[in-house]
Amino acid sequence: MSNRENKLVVVENKAQYGLYVWELPNGEIFKDDDGNMLNVPSMQFDIKKMKALADAAAYYGQPEGRALFMPGVGRASETQYAEDVERMKSGLTPYGDTSNWRELFKNAR
Repeated sequence: MSNRENKLVVVENKAQYGLYVWELPNGEIFKDDDGNMLNVPSMQFDIKKMKALADAAAYYGQPEGRALFMPGVGRASETQYAEDVERMKSGLTPYGDTSNWRELFKNAR
């Protein structure tokens, strides 16, 4: 039996698009009472979006922390979330067509 079957390969996402989220000093992501993360869709290193996120965090009472970039991640509606769950239950990957996600991100800017 080959050991290759038991190895985990980690692939780093180097996408320049994604979300900035607000990371608290304790390492947790700032969320509201419903578990929604404070975030902003952005390109990596967009200082204006990082500043807007910091201002929003301060407004909601969490000025301490930092903007953390999550490459390749996007927002999902409740419908998209439900579809992704169904895809995973069927053995498929979530998001489906990634080029469609890129188009949605571009239109949201």
